[in-house]
Amino acid sequence: MTRKPDLVTWEGWFALDVPRGWHWEETDGIISVYNPEGAGALHFSCLYREGCDEPDLDEVKDMAQRFTDEQGWDVPAEDIHVRTLDGTPVVEMELVTPSPEPEYWQVWHLIDRTRAILATYVCDAGDEEEERTVREKLMSSFRWDRSHVQ
Repeated sequence: MTRKPDLVTWEGWFALDVPRGWHWEETDGIISVYNPEGAGALHFSCLYREGCDEPDLDEVKDMAQRFTDEQGWDVPAEDIHVRTLDGTPVVEMELVTPSPEPEYWQVWHLIDRTRAILATYVCDAGDEEEERTVREKLMSSFRWDRSHVQ
């Protein structure tokens, strides 16, 4: 028997199909989605954009580049992937941090007319394949909460 995921909506922001057995919580404005038995966690930081222009691919690429620069990460342009998700641009990248205890990061930047979301998945380097299929399905289920009015 296959267990269906639960549709979880963060009002005014977005909804995800969260797998059964996964938990979610909001602490200090950060939404975390994770399997208590898993390797890592997804974190969502949400903010309002200035203006209400239609987002374009260059804007979301610029957001991603600023984020990598702020982190001190050298991410080659060919490792930054652009696509659309729920009709809006998203940038995705993966990297392993060069530190004494390396971490694997998968990062998404999503924007619509009035909102922007930074989503990250972080785990110990070497454990990144453990939840890859589940987190890719989870992120593919992303949809903006259209009841949002700004």
